Amino acid sequence: MGKHKQKKKQRKIKKLVEEDENNIIDDGNHLVQCIEKLQELQEELEKINEEKSVELLKVEQKYNRIRKPVYERRTNIIRDIPAFWSTAFLKHSILGGLVSTEEDHKIFKFLSSITVEQSEDVKSGYTIIFDFEPNVYFENRKLWKTYTFLEENGHTKITTSSIQWVDDKGVDDDSFFRWFNEVTEHDEIGEAIKDLWCDPLSCFHHEENEEGGDDVAVKDSKDDVVEDTEDAEQDI
Repeated sequence: MGKHKQKKKQRKIKKLVEEDENNIIDDGNHLVQCIEKLQELQEELEKINEEKSVELLKVEQKYNRIRKPVYERRTNIIRDIPAFWSTAFLKHSILGGLVSTEEDHKIFKFLSSITVEQSEDVKSGYTIIFDFEPNVYFENRKLWKTYTFLEENGHTKITTSSIQWVDDKGVDDDSFFRWFNEVTEHDEIGEAIKDLWCDPLSCFHHEENEEGGDDVAVKDSKDDVVEDTEDAEQDI
């Protein structure tokens, strides 16, 4: 009787072990199936994102064409405002601090315009152009820097105009104009100039508004002094 119970117990244990092994195999197969389904969904999402990128590019290309004549009309108006671009540049929160030398400030007095030209397809890159009046510092009437986005490797190719200095004037290490010789791929200065190009009027106005406020404050304080003096005279 004891041997029979022992054999029965052994058969039960063997059955439980076999069931556990089958469960492990089933769980493994289920996990693989879940991962395969997730991979399919991920590929579907990536396809949707690619389609979105194509559509967004088409929208940007469309509005790039729409903005172009507006920028041209803006340029025509700015020509009638003396020192507009140099003033806006020097008041920009990032760019203004880059023009730090006395020589740079003298050169910027000859700056007539700044332009950012997007490539026709937008995705290929853009060019930043500085136009100058004739001056005693360099022979160039235009200084430019072009950023070309390379699809094959995701890098950016940078080409710049060579500054033709008069009488080897050149610039020192702190000069803003050294930027035209730099080919840094992640160019924060270039991005800041694009920011300025989008809305130069806010930079042009920025400090003037603050100064206007200061003028009003000074005027008010002077009026207060006059009023206090008159009150004092009346008391006497």
